[in-house]
Amino acid sequence: MTNEDQFAQHGEASACPDLTTLADFHGGVLDPARHARIAQIVANNAEAREILAGLDATTNQLRSMPAVKMPPALAARLDAVLQHESALRAQAQQSQAQPHPPTVMPSAPGPPTGSANVVSFADAAAKRRGRGRLLLAAAAAAVVVGGGAIVIGTSGGGNNVAADKASTSTSADESATASTAAPSGTVQELGKKTATDVQQSGPIVNGSAPEAIAGSMAQSESRLKCLSLIPKRPLAAPSAVQQGTYQGQSAYAFVFPLKNQQQRLMIVSAADCATVLKDVTEAK
Repeated sequence: MTNEDQFAQHGEASACPDLTTLADFHGGVLDPARHARIAQIVANNAEAREILAGLDATTNQLRSMPAVKMPPALAARLDAVLQHESALRAQAQQSQAQPHPPTVMPSAPGPPTGSANVVSFADAAAKRRGRGRLLLAAAAAAVVVGGGAIVIGTSGGGNNVAADKASTSTSADESATASTAAPSGTVQELGKKTATDVQQSGPIVNGSAPEAIAGSMAQSESRLKCLSLIPKRPLAAPSAVQQGTYQGQSAYAFVFPLKNQQQRLMIVSAADCATVLKDVTEAK
């Protein structure tokens, strides 16, 4: 039984489901009973709703992209492999039908004459040229959510059919690693800040925070990575975030809403987010 199942049985809001479960929920592949349980959790979990909003943004961006064309050199290599495979299949069928040894195939086989999976290579090539968007979907084996940015990766590594989008992947990867860097711009001493100060200067609205105040924590992906490392943090998503320093260390200040008109200020080290430098609960 999963954590969300146990919470759902008691009618309580659960911690945010893992990214795989949320991706399955977003894609509509869960069975009806579990889909309903996850929907109940999402309705009470702001962090889960933020992740789903990022998935929506990524899906919409993928759909808006132009068709990706396969490089001609790669298309020619695929055609050669398919032709060779088809010739081998035809040779095997002939050897089964005739008692004498099969004829040795030439090194550069022509179009297959027997029954094979590919009937016409010209037709196959034409269909492939019209399947640009399917190739894009296949190439998007790894999608990282973060303020509408996407990272596209392939399992092959050598021939990347999504080469036209390589710049998008590079920029997103660089943004993802920025969460451990020292904040840039005007450095604020967070030790003097209250939760209300941080709330007023760096509010998180619709999953986004002002970059000039929050630094790399303005990006949803970097923020979620940092939040996942903070020990004993509230389950609710933060309402504000600010970059700065705390006793000479680069740090991030998060404000979490609590019940009874209270809010919790947690300042963590920017180096790993797992080190809590300050943790106080204040009235709103």
